[in-house]
Amino acid sequence: MPFAALLEVITELLRNIHAKSSLDVVMRQILRFACQLSGSIHGSFIQIDHETGVLQITSTFGPDWTDEKKTAHLRVGEGITGTVAASGKPYVCNDTLADPTYVQLFDYVRSEMAVPIFVDGRVWGIINIDGTQPGEYDEDTLREMTLFAELTASAINVHFKWQREQHLQQELMQADKMSSVGKLIAGIAHEINNPLTAIMGSASLLRLDLMDQEARRATEVIEQQAARASDLVKQLLSFSRKSAAKPWEVLAVNDVVIEACELVKPQLRLKNTTLSISVSKPSATVSGSKTKLQQVILNLITNGQQAIDERGKMDHRPGKLHVLVDCDNEWAHIQITDNGIGMTAEVRHRIFDPFFTTKSEGVGTGLGLSIVKEAIYEHRGRLTCCTQQGRGTTFTLSLPLATPVRETRKVNPLHQQNGCVSPHHRTTTPTQAFSTLIVDDEEPICYMLGRFFKNYSCNVVTTGTAEEAYELALNTKFDIIVSDVHLPGMSGLDLFQKLRDSISRDAKYILITGDIISAEVRNAPSTAGFTLVPKPFNPSDLLIHLPIALAS
Repeated sequence: MPFAALLEVITELLRNIHAKSSLDVVMRQILRFACQLSGSIHGSFIQIDHETGVLQITSTFGPDWTDEKKTAHLRVGEGITGTVAASGKPYVCNDTLADPTYVQLFDYVRSEMAVPIFVDGRVWGIINIDGTQPGEYDEDTLREMTLFAELTASAINVHFKWQREQHLQQELMQADKMSSVGKLIAGIAHEINNPLTAIMGSASLLRLDLMDQEARRATEVIEQQAARASDLVKQLLSFSRKSAAKPWEVLAVNDVVIEACELVKPQLRLKNTTLSISVSKPSATVSGSKTKLQQVILNLITNGQQAIDERGKMDHRPGKLHVLVDCDNEWAHIQITDNGIGMTAEVRHRIFDPFFTTKSEGVGTGLGLSIVKEAIYEHRGRLTCCTQQGRGTTFTLSLPLATPVRETRKVNPLHQQNGCVSPHHRTTTPTQAFSTLIVDDEEPICYMLGRFFKNYSCNVVTTGTAEEAYELALNTKFDIIVSDVHLPGMSGLDLFQKLRDSISRDAKYILITGDIISAEVRNAPSTAGFTLVPKPFNPSDLLIHLPIALAS
């Protein structure tokens, strides 16, 4: 081959490689040049799957390449290309009729050359060319094909490097997006938690005053739905940033699953979907949050029903969802299987990416499976997905079994994590009157807490600013000081420190906040002399602290 022609070919190839053209385009171009310059009738790229040992034709040049020939698979060690894959050395066949290594694809091929392509120190693939005459390839052709193999390796390395750069850029963009989303969620959660606190507390107080059973039931519904909204806010906060760990319960998996499934059976029945349950005997136990695990199960069931709905657009077969509980010596397994539309490999690869969704606008946000995955990791568990397009999907949730240590662990009723009180304490009723100062810029919260404490206190004072609270404390001794953390002007944390350093060392301080993920709140020391109670809360949750204050 003339040197000028070879130089022109190399220049064009390098230009395309460094222009980050797609790998398929560069490989087809290299194959075409290799065949044209060597006078070959056929050419092919063969890629090696080192896990299975299978060789696959990924690109071809020349006539008579039928689908059957393109999909012909050899294994490492089989045929000329398989021999090159195993040895890592070029192979020149001068007469295919006399060489037993040759595997015939074309009855008119008489010469063959195969050259390895090395990427990261091992044979990544092979350039293969065919000639119609015996002895068609010489040492010059071998050197040229070796050069093309090195150019191919360069193109592959550039492509992989570019892919890694793209992946890193996407991760950085995603991290920046999630940071912004986290800040937005924190702000929204703070604003939602304030009215939820007032709603839950006022409903609780109203229920105590009502005699009519129907009215009492209505207030209970208000409390329940406010608590439900609170759980949703907590899930969003957990998604945006891991919140402080709380004491977990030892849970019977069968009970958790059955209770969750019973909640959605009626809705599924209306959609012509049958939900069946198979549980393990005896029931396995795990350590965790019942609310979070049931939310995970409900989320996966909802996804399954939506997949069934998608399939229903093509046929009208009844929907089937099956939940199976099983266990081994170390794990409890919960399988949720649907006969929905299934997923493609591309969709399966991205289902846990935040904000990725295949649903139409208004149907899904793309956060569901991300929150599910976060909750499972928080429980030190695993979540796997097996799916086939057109045949349904199975999600398998695996949780470590509760150890004897977890099952017998005693929780101090005043136990706190990072200064946050557990929401499941048994409350007590104070036996003597005490004075209380309530500080919150949300007037409904001041009203609700003021009315609640008046049931037990001779003196209740409320204010909306820390500055006014400090002036009030100069003239009145308060047994309990309840203050919001975020206040206009001086913060609740600053108020606490100022009062502790000057006039009210003996008071019991309770700081309340709808923000449990900001650095200011998270870094507040739990041993500083105050209790931190996250909003929303029921006012009766505060009673646990009153005997302590009176004893002091």
